[in-house]
Amino acid sequence: MGHLQDAFTLVDIRNGSISDRQSSQWLLGQVILDLAQIGSKRVKKFVKTLPKHQPQLLTFLSWTEAALRDYQIQLTPVMPDAYARQQFIQTVARSWQLDQALINGHRQWQTEALKAAALVQAVTETEPHREGRCRISPSHQIGPF
Repeated sequence: MGHLQDAFTLVDIRNGSISDRQSSQWLLGQVILDLAQIGSKRVKKFVKTLPKHQPQLLTFLSWTEAALRDYQIQLTPVMPDAYARQQFIQTVARSWQLDQALINGHRQWQTEALKAAALVQAVTETEPHREGRCRISPSHQIGPF
């Protein structure tokens, strides 16, 4: 069941990586195959129903991928380096995921959420001589998480 949850996870809380539809679809398919091996009547019923809904279950990832493409285009003038953009997006995504964990009552993530929020704030502060540019650069380390 943990792998089923992984298939539906948008952001990896450990490193901020954002799931893609292809990987999540593969993982969901593997979970369905593994669940089919379980002899429980309830699980068999679930496994019979799940593939029928599989394409719709991951629609949110298609929407996310489209939104991220647009966001990366908008972010490019402010952050020209592709690696820095990716690191920034993962940092913000991780901070968001940690906030969601806290909202859902997972208080064990409190310290990490505060660190992630501080990191987002630190990399988005502008320098006076580079108005509108983020401080993050390819040499700026945003980890480890």
